[in-house]
Amino acid sequence: MGKGEMARPRRDDKRARILQAAVKVFARKGYFAARVSEIAKKAGVADGTIYLYFRSKEDILVRLFDEVMAEHVEEARRAVRAL
Repeated sequence: MGKGEMARPRRDDKRARILQAAVKVFARKGYFAARVSEIAKKAGVADGTIYLYFRSKEDILVRLFDEVMAEHVEEARRAVRAL
């Protein structure tokens, strides 16, 4: 395995941790009151690490929405195929 292949799962894991932390922080404090530093702390990463994966707090929210919608679309496709 190449060096790039080994780093990918860790990168994806960190991104997933950030998104999961954002859900918790947004749910507890609300989007507008939430701070990127709180998301970073909850995810166990440095504040600046957030910006390696996302442009801003708004970008985090948009990515969360995209992923949730993608899950719903896939569930709908499976339901239609089952008919």
